[in-house]
Amino acid sequence: MRQAVHSFSRIIWSWTAARQMVVSCLLLIAVTASAQAQLNIQIGGSEAEFRQWLAREGYDRIDTNKIGLSSSSFDACKDGKRYRVKFEWTGKVDRKVIGNCRSVLDEAAVRKQLRQAGYRRITIEDRAGKFLAIGCRDGDRYRVEVNYYGDIGRERRIGECQDALSPQDITARLEEQGYDRINFTNRQLPRYVAEACLRRDRMELVINQLGDIVSSRRIGACRGALDRDGIVSRLREDGYDDIAVIDARLPRYVVSACKGPMRFEVTLNRWGEITNQVRTGRCRTEFTAAEVEESMQNSGYTNITVIEEKDRFITRGCQDRRLRHVVLARNGKLIEERELGRCNGLEIDDLGDVLRKRGLSRLQFSVEGCEGSQRVRIRFDEFANRISKEPIGRCGN
Repeated sequence: MRQAVHSFSRIIWSWTAARQMVVSCLLLIAVTASAQAQLNIQIGGSEAEFRQWLAREGYDRIDTNKIGLSSSSFDACKDGKRYRVKFEWTGKVDRKVIGNCRSVLDEAAVRKQLRQAGYRRITIEDRAGKFLAIGCRDGDRYRVEVNYYGDIGRERRIGECQDALSPQDITARLEEQGYDRINFTNRQLPRYVAEACLRRDRMELVINQLGDIVSSRRIGACRGALDRDGIVSRLREDGYDDIAVIDARLPRYVVSACKGPMRFEVTLNRWGEITNQVRTGRCRTEFTAAEVEESMQNSGYTNITVIEEKDRFITRGCQDRRLRHVVLARNGKLIEERELGRCNGLEIDDLGDVLRKRGLSRLQFSVEGCEGSQRVRIRFDEFANRISKEPIGRCGN
């Protein structure tokens, strides 16, 4: 039977040597006690679900700081502040400010900024991490990179702006008329031919050099814009799982998802087309029974039982003097947790009170533990004064 000492704070705080001991201690009077600690697991599930919760709470620019059975923490921005958010298995969420965050601009704000900088005939694409704009200024055409905070980066001249409109100019004009998903099939003047969506209709457009639509005909259907649930369904169709939308600010979605053992940050446009994919780490598929038990031990649980079934772990252990039943999926996700009652055994303080009520006095307690590589026995009186200390052997690895 595992034995531990809990609420021994007066003794432990009084003596540095005792603080350095291993939690496992043997009492002179056999007592089974529980440790006042918490088992930190991924309550509610996976990294994706944590990130999704943060996004729902208004956080963005979410970076994973730590994920595991023992703890989960993230760095994210909200209301101009950078926070470190820590999740505990009990459902408690702690956050602290670790810095400041700049405001993120949308496409309309970037367009306005470029117009203020003197650009006209502007087309903008969201390239997953920055905006790529093409526009005219002082008779020249430029390719301009703008980050999400509005900082104009590289500006490269790519030609002249002529009276005859370029495909970029035509794209900008068609977007103003409500077209999207524009693809040119013929870029040779004196006419352009493009395919584009107008709501649910796929159209073929013939356009003259002045940007006027000479003729149009319906050539098919276009998928409608997807909402958050539609984006998740779309990725599931492609074999992704553990999916969480971490940024739903149009014109694009940013999603964290697993495909096989790898985790990706996937950027999709509003119609569910993947425009960018970046590998961000590995997806933990399952834990072992030994890892679950070790995590519980490190978190202060005692009298631990772990039963491994096909798709889950069924565990029991003492926490805060209460016997708890915890069921985990193999990936560490909490399935069930309930309290079964009081753990047998008394705390040291309680034991002292019980023994005094029975007429005992001048109580002494003996504790064994590891101090470095040496195992020692320390005796204390009932007032936490150390009486003696003696080596009794060596501690194994």
